[in-house]
Amino acid sequence: MKWYKNQGSSGQALVVDEETGRTVAVAYDGADGNLLAAAPALRTALSEILIRLHNNEPFCTELDRMATQALQQAQPEEDCKE
Repeated sequence: MKWYKNQGSSGQALVVDEETGRTVAVAYDGADGNLLAAAPALRTALSEILIRLHNNEPFCTELDRMATQALQQAQPEEDCKE
């Protein structure tokens, strides 16, 4: 499952399912759209972290990459600008 942010009117943002095109959320403050769109990726990364902690397994490069990408996706645009 992959969601993306589609900037709507009046400063709002729609969060859309990439596969179905279905609107899954509306962010009334468009700056929150990235966080909502990143929810599936953040959930997956958190689930993997919890499974590894529960099983006392080491973390790996792939998990680090997954978590880093999810967190980057969740950043509001103004936080990403340098």
